[in-house]
Amino acid sequence: MNKADFDALDLAKIQGMLGVQEENLHLDFKQAAGPFTSADDRKNLAKVISGFANSDGGVCIWGVDARKVGDGPDVAQKIVALPNVTAAVARLNELTAQAANPVVDGVVHKAIPENGASGVVATYVPASDSGPHMAKLTEDRYYKRSGESFIKMEHFDIEDMFGRRAKPLLSVVATVKRNGSREAGGKTIYQYLATISIRNSGRGAAVAPYLTLVTDSPHHVYEYGVDGNGNNGLPPLYVSRFSPWRSFGGQDNRLVYPGEDLDVTAIAIEFGGNARITNVDVQYRLAAANFRLCDGVVTVSVDDIMNATGPVWLRNYRSRAGLADPFRPVKLVVFRKLPPSRPLYRMCG
Repeated sequence: MNKADFDALDLAKIQGMLGVQEENLHLDFKQAAGPFTSADDRKNLAKVISGFANSDGGVCIWGVDARKVGDGPDVAQKIVALPNVTAAVARLNELTAQAANPVVDGVVHKAIPENGASGVVATYVPASDSGPHMAKLTEDRYYKRSGESFIKMEHFDIEDMFGRRAKPLLSVVATVKRNGSREAGGKTIYQYLATISIRNSGRGAAVAPYLTLVTDSPHHVYEYGVDGNGNNGLPPLYVSRFSPWRSFGGQDNRLVYPGEDLDVTAIAIEFGGNARITNVDVQYRLAAANFRLCDGVVTVSVDDIMNATGPVWLRNYRSRAGLADPFRPVKLVVFRKLPPSRPLYRMCG
């Protein structure tokens, strides 16, 4: 269960888990006596934060009884509601900074009421590259997540984590600028360029970045590159001539450093005639040698285009197109269906 799953988690989804949802590497169920005042509840919190942070992150749902079914893992059975979820979240927020050393950034708790003040609480713990994190609150041990359980880390596990390199955290961003106009078929076609960049918000450098992308016609990868002279930030890679995807990468010595935006290529966005300006979606897949493949969409919004438009050009567009308000957002007209993507490995971010 990732951050997006956590954000979407509600009572109906938890009720749907009862009797079917097993505990796994990224999901744990626990009961709690109340607003986390007992020693056992505090120790469990420390284990959850230490174990998930030292592994691949995850979510703990407090207030669900999970039990084994046969020889399999624990399965959620019933809700054992906490009496006051608001008080429980307040207490968890107080304890989070004390639960692990060093402190795990990005831990989030949220209340999910069931009946009045009572209900369940969910805790999201991201994977950390600043570990290992020791469980505190009188526990004073290192934990990791293994299957459905939190287990004590061995000496070699801890030694390995101390030597672990910081990880990159990659995303794709777009920056828009106006690129003039041209006449075609008796119509004026206005063009923008959306520079597509790989952004590294992590603490480690990304090695050998790779990006493949596609958008809707008439928009397309700009034939003159990211600099207008035919050059791109990463070399283009061969893809089938039948594929609308365009790929860039293949340099083992290219790094994207922490805090850097690497301009990879540009998308030519074109509107003309009496067409209204709309949001434009760019579908992408992103990876690096030390960053798992992920899928996502970056949107060039009407506001982005407006911000790149000068007042003189705007008046000309209104006059030529005969539109009182060419920037009124409308649903994007899809000229061709986006090609089916390969199975999603995970969503970016």
